[in-house]
Amino acid sequence: MSSTSSFISQNSLELLDLVINPPICTDSKIKLKTIRAQTSIQFAPILENIWIVRNQVVHDDLKINHLAIVKNLEVRVLEHWHILNPLLVDDTRVVSIPKWFVPPPQVLKFNVDAALKDGLATLAVIVRSDSGHVLNGWPKRYDTTDPCTAEAAAILWAIELAKENNYLKILVEGDAKICIEVITEVAATIPWRILSLVNIIMVLALEFPSCSFCWVRRDANGMAHSLAKFASSLPSCFSCNSSNLLLSVHEAWIRDLIASSS
Repeated sequence: MSSTSSFISQNSLELLDLVINPPICTDSKIKLKTIRAQTSIQFAPILENIWIVRNQVVHDDLKINHLAIVKNLEVRVLEHWHILNPLLVDDTRVVSIPKWFVPPPQVLKFNVDAALKDGLATLAVIVRSDSGHVLNGWPKRYDTTDPCTAEAAAILWAIELAKENNYLKILVEGDAKICIEVITEVAATIPWRILSLVNIIMVLALEFPSCSFCWVRRDANGMAHSLAKFASSLPSCFSCNSSNLLLSVHEAWIRDLIASSS
């Protein structure tokens, strides 16, 4: 065996030993066996992913999306931990990992968000089909410094855009819990500052054959959040679709597609 082959073989064995017997810091509250298993579960998919991505870059000239890779690894590690021992991971945390889901067949999903900067709000709306395809994305300025008002205005704008484009079945999704709860009548009272906006939303919603609203966590609203944040730094507004998405918005889209298919 050549010295090069010996070196590769030796390092392969060292990597295997690293995964099986990882160096760990002991904690009297947690069993050594448990810590070792958790650490191995983290090492294995990371090393596997490094090798897979390396081959894709070398042989297929892959353009790496680091953010999507990391998010996907997080989900895989949590799933493996839960299989090892359901008690190691809080059940609610595993079940409710925030991720974007495609809408039901023939329904268009509108993700909305708002960002505040320099005394103005920037609203953002992303509309996607039941296959996850981005039909359009719009940001625009809105004159308010109140976060709740901006979020409600974004929801109203999504409804207005749906009417302008003659969409019939829509699902409006956002991470503004207060706004979604008052629109869906989960909340008993409506904050006065968004009362008029909510009333208009509820009236317009009745004009669609199907119109529903859903609250999601920020991680499941990444595209709209990224679009609002980026557009808040630009001097003018614009529209985009799947062919010309901004880099940060495109990364959020890929992350959503990976999460929804896992």
